[in-house]
Order: sequence, then structure tokens, then C-alpha cells
Amino acid sequence: MKLLKVTLVLAAAALLFAQADSALQKAIRKETLEGDLKGAIDQYKKLVQGKDRAVAAQALVRMGQCYEKLGDAEARKAYEHAVRDFGDQKDLAETARARLAAMASSAKSSGISVRRVFEGLPGDPSAVSPDGRLVLHYENRTTSNHVVRDLATGQSRQVTSYDKSSGYLQYDPMFSPDSRRIAYTSWPKEDQELHVVGVDGAGDRIIWKTDEYFELKGWFPDGSRLVTLIWPKAGPKRLLSVSLADGAAKVLKEGDATLISGGWLSQDGKYFAFLKQRGPDPLQRDIWCLSLENSSETPLVVYPANNRSPLWTPDGKGILFDSDRRGTSGLWYLPVSAGKPAGVPELIKGDVGETFWPIGLTHDGTLYYETKVTMTDSFMAEFDPATGKIVSAPLEIAPKLSGHTQNPAFSTDGQWLAYCRRSAYVAKRPTLILRSLTTGEEREMATDFRDVHAQRWFPDGRSLLVYATNGPGYYRFDIATGRSNLLTRCRITFHTLSRDGKTLYLVRRRQTGTPYALCSRNLETGEEHELLQNDNVSIYPAISPDGRHLAITRIQGEDSLIEILPLGGGNRREIFRVRAAEALLGFPAWSPDGREILFSRRTPKGERVELWRIPAQGGAPAKTDFSVQQVREQGQDWDSGIIVPAKTDFSVQQLRGLTFHPDGRRFVFDAGFDRTEFWAMENFLPKASK
Repeated sequence: MKLLKVTLVLAAAALLFAQADSALQKAIRKETLEGDLKGAIDQYKKLVQGKDRAVAAQALVRMGQCYEKLGDAEARKAYEHAVRDFGDQKDLAETARARLAAMASSAKSSGISVRRVFEGLPGDPSAVSPDGRLVLHYENRTTSNHVVRDLATGQSRQVTSYDKSSGYLQYDPMFSPDSRRIAYTSWPKEDQELHVVGVDGAGDRIIWKTDEYFELKGWFPDGSRLVTLIWPKAGPKRLLSVSLADGAAKVLKEGDATLISGGWLSQDGKYFAFLKQRGPDPLQRDIWCLSLENSSETPLVVYPANNRSPLWTPDGKGILFDSDRRGTSGLWYLPVSAGKPAGVPELIKGDVGETFWPIGLTHDGTLYYETKVTMTDSFMAEFDPATGKIVSAPLEIAPKLSGHTQNPAFSTDGQWLAYCRRSAYVAKRPTLILRSLTTGEEREMATDFRDVHAQRWFPDGRSLLVYATNGPGYYRFDIATGRSNLLTRCRITFHTLSRDGKTLYLVRRRQTGTPYALCSRNLETGEEHELLQNDNVSIYPAISPDGRHLAITRIQGEDSLIEILPLGGGNRREIFRVRAAEALLGFPAWSPDGREILFSRRTPKGERVELWRIPAQGGAPAKTDFSVQQVREQGQDWDSGIIVPAKTDFSVQQLRGLTFHPDGRRFVFDAGFDRTEFWAMENFLPKASK
């Protein structure tokens, strides 16, 4: 708090509760990172007795969640305590009420079995075989190779081969109905390809390819054809079937622009369940059914909520779907006959978690799904540019929101700090918070964004440039009105903004040749120009203080390099290069006087990430005394390990978004961790659908 230089009163208040905040962070880490629920409960109990009501209320809610995971009835008492005695903490009290309601609903669902299959996979799970023997997951979090894991033996084998220099990205894997083959899409330098490979990695072949983007949506029951959804460069989307025998593509549906992601083919191959957005709100979606015999569309689930992830039950007599219609995400079932509703939706299990993501439903009715425990915080520290020394250790910007802040950004005049608050428990959109660095006063603004990945200030100080997943794309958020306007669609978040706010520098996927390009976009005219091409998506630009140059870190083959690009014309100039083992991580940052570039660099063995600086004109780089220790978890590579910032007592898994204040001394960044858990739910389907 002292780093923010707010009034003495605010600073004193922060010091009074610093100990409680630190204890809360330790308890959260014990719960989430260490998985020691009983130990976390003991720490939460002590915090409930403290004087800080916000900390006590958060401790009660988290304690209740720990009890729920342990199957302990004490969870209800913790939530009731929060509702009864901490009504002034509105968000937390609301969360406690929602949990009590969800527990009441779950109590009616006796007999349901939920078990954690494993946690800590190197990469996210992507598919489960219909016979329930195998699960597919990505090799790690930096490559997209597919790995098959035997759920009985725990043994794994890689089934695809990814060449980093080729630019291949491999997505959308799906097991065949007989669990013997895997279909997946791959995107080399030009066309996107549809592949089929055996579960043992043998016989990989290209079935079909196109120069348009497409998603894989399912297998026909006899295993002879696949369903794909085309997202064309222009015109309406198209649903196609592709023959494995000869690659022949047949249009199943064309001309309906409302077909969006989330589709699923029924077991008999006659129907396709998909999502339609309700109006302009991307979090309001209905579920519809398309008949592949006559192309007719029938609404299945129409309700003002985020209804998503439709899955056909093994007997084809119903669909499972996720909906937040009761405030939190819940799993629902709808009986279906001949592609039409045969009843009303029934709640199967309340509050499956905000990060619930179904992976697959097996023949015996077992639902495998993924959840993520994510903690991200924004920090501020002070740096002495003359010596390269860190004046004081990083402190959380908003300790009361521990685990749920991200994307801090200073205004161009240095008077304000903007950051994003992610919803902690209840299904809500993120909010943007503005803090005066003079008075410490804050203003919180609601958004209509699904998620916010990056933000920065326009020079007028009246609006923010936000990258959000609504489209996805870049938006201009008006601070006075809270309204946002789409500037351009884009699926890649790496960008920077010109000093006058008129030009956006962003990374795009190219249609032919070299797969990626750094482009400049005139925000007034929409005109775009390519500045450089690259085989790897990792291109990170930063605008110089005078607006005349871009500093760029990027991966080129096996090397990471830093270049200076003059925007007024001229050639790029390389000022630093390292091998892959010492990769440069994320965006560079300019010193306010424009003389130096600061960048993060991994040590050769990957155990630490260090902050370095180098003259913008070139020369020998120098290491600052700010570094983080990266500790690898079992089964993970260094890129997905734990990072421990120097001079602190907590562990995180990510370090990103380094941004300096105009004074050249203060800087902000995000740090955090996430852990993926893989779960199985059994004995929950109605008898007719087992």
C-alpha cells in the first residue's frame, strides 16, 4: 500500500490489516496450491475471529467450500454464519446464500457419485474414449501434441508429433465411436487439415483440408464420416460431413449465421445440438436441435441464461447441459424425442463450479469433466532505474480481492491505475476498477465482457482499450458511460497502442504462407498493414515513449530475440538473442526515458525467471535484482511450474504484464497459478438415459 503513496490514513489502515491479509493468502494457498483442506480450515477458523470483517467473511466462505469438498455438514454452518453475521459484505454474503441454495438442491440428488480422477496434468484434458478406458490431453501448455493416457494403468503415449518450426497447431481431438481412432484438426502454414490417427499413434493421415477455419464436431455412428463446422472468411457458416474413405465433403446445413460453437452430434447421427446467442449478450445462449434429415431447427432450451455445453446421453433420449439460471453453474437434463423436447429441464447437480467444462460422456453414462483452480493477483513494486535494484518487495494491489485481480495498467498521465476484478464465486462478468494514485479512492464499473485478457489506457484518459473474449476482439470501453464498442475481431491477445491512440499494433493469423504477422491497424479507417511475419505466434510488441519505435520480443525457430522496429521507415535492428533454453518471456517494457528495454529471461535450467535490461541502442544486457524462482510440479514442465517471487512468501505459476509507471520507478504485473483437476460423475442419469 505504501507504494501507492496514498494518504497517511489509508496507509495506516492498510498496515493494520496487512497481517490478516497475509494470513488469508497463506490459507488460500494451503487450500488451492497444496490441496490441504483440513489445514486450510484450521487457518480460516483463526481468521474468522479477527477484526477485519472482509477477511473474516472471505475465510468463512472458503471454509465452507473446503467442508463441501470433504463432504462435511459443517459447510452449512459456515455459510449460515456468513449470511447471518456478515450481511455488510454483500458479495460474500450473496455467495454464501447461493451455496446454501445449491446444497439444498444437491441434497435431493442422493446417489450421485463424484470422484476426482487425477490432477496436475501437464496439459489440459481434451477428450475421453466412449468405452471410458482412455483420456486425451495436450502434451503441455506450450505445445499442442496429443497424448493418450490409460485411466486404469496411468501409462501415457504421445500420438501426434508437433514440430515447433512448422507452425502446426493441433486442435479438437475426438475419439471414434469404437474408441480405436482419434480425429483432430491441424493448422500448418497454409490450409487447415483434418486428420485421423490410431490410438496407438499409428496410421496418421490427412482426410481433408481447406483454406477456411473449421471445427470438428463429431463422428457419425458407423465411423465412416466426420462432422465439421466451417467459419468462412465471408458468408454464412456451413455444417459439413466429410468422408474418411475419399475426403468428399457434403453440406449438411448452410445459410444460418446463428450456428456457433458448442455443437454435438447425436449417437444415431440424425440430430445436431447447437447454441444460439440471445441478442447481443454473448452470455445469453439457447440450445437448439438441427435435423440432419430435413435441415429443420427446433428449440430445446430457451431460457434467459448462459445455457451451454450440450451433450447427448448414451441412449440419445436426452441432453445434458450446463446453465447458470440459478446464479451458479449447474448440470441439467432435458428429455428429447425425435429432436424435440419431451419434458422440462431437470436439475441434476447444482453448482458444478464456474470452471466446469465437460470432456466427454461414456457409454456407461459416466461424465468426465475438467475444473480449474485459478488464482491471479496484481502487484506493484518500486524499481531504482539508476542501480537496477528493487526498492521494496512486490505488494498486492488489492489484498481484499486476493486471487481475483489482473491486468493492471497506469494511465498515461500517471494519475490512475486500472485493473480488472474477476468474479470469485458467483457467475458474474468481470468489473473494471479505477484507483486514484493521489487519494486512493476507487470506482468499480460493470462490464458486458465475458472475460478480460488485457487492457491499456487511451491517451485521452476517458477510455480503455480492452481485449475481451466476447467476439473475441479489441474493444473501446468508455469510462463515463460503461459502454464498449468493438474495434476489431481478433483471436490473439498480443498488442500495443500508439501514443496518440490512433493505431493498434496487433498479431494476426495469416491465411497463406508464414502463419503469423504483426500488423498496424488505423482505428479510424480500419486500414491494416503487415510489419513483420513470423512462424511462431509469440510476437510481443511495446511502443516507445516517443511513439517512434516498437520493441519486439519474439520466438524465431529455436531462438528468442529482441528487435527494435522504427515506425517511420527503416529496417528492424536486433539487439539481443538467446537460445530456447533461456527463452525471453512475454512483453518487453521501455524505460520512461526510452533509453533501455526491460525484459524477463529464463535461466538455462529453467529454475528461475529474471528481470534484465539492455540499452535500446544495443549493448551488453544487465540483470536487475528482481527474479522469481520456478519450482516444477510432478508431471509438469518448467513452463507450467510454480514461480516464487523474490522477497515474498507465496507461490505462483505465471508472471506477466510487466508495465512501468511514467515516473520510471513503480511497476505493476500479474502473478498467479492455476491447477487443473479431472473429475468423473456417475449414477446421475435418469434410468431411461443410462
